[in-house]
Amino acid sequence: MFDKKKYYREYYKNNKKKFLGYIKKYQQSEKGQEKIKEYRKTYNALPEIRKKRRVKDREKYHKNPTIKIYKTINKQIKDCIKRYIRDGELKLTNSTHNFYSIVYGINLYDLIDYLKPFPKDIENYELDHIIPIREFDLTDRDQIKKAYKKTNLQLLTSIANKNKR
Repeated sequence: MFDKKKYYREYYKNNKKKFLGYIKKYQQSEKGQEKIKEYRKTYNALPEIRKKRRVKDREKYHKNPTIKIYKTINKQIKDCIKRYIRDGELKLTNSTHNFYSIVYGINLYDLIDYLKPFPKDIENYELDHIIPIREFDLTDRDQIKKAYKKTNLQLLTSIANKNKR
């Protein structure tokens, strides 16, 4: 009796490079890209996948101080822009780092590197502006760049930061 499964397994094993070439070519085609996008969309919408991602992101946030600082700076920039730019001229994009580095000249990775080394109890620290944020006109792009210049940022304990105000 002829075993189809066994035949196809052997054929695949002997022609693996050829198959992988076809797969790569298909995935790079427009139709393949659409399929991949569609698959990712449905896969990422599954409740168990979303839950796993949330748990993983939470762990990353609490374990890795770099991510925490990055998100803090990110959130602060977003909040300032939302608060002070009312005309809707600037639109926030998904690629936040690229957006801020192109529009404002703020490289979030450089800021994070500047703030290193991080203290062990990072949860008790806040990102502080040496020159207070209220001193800047955040409707002006150059002022935003100055406000978030790495030499204007420091890590302070929550208590010290509140006392400074």
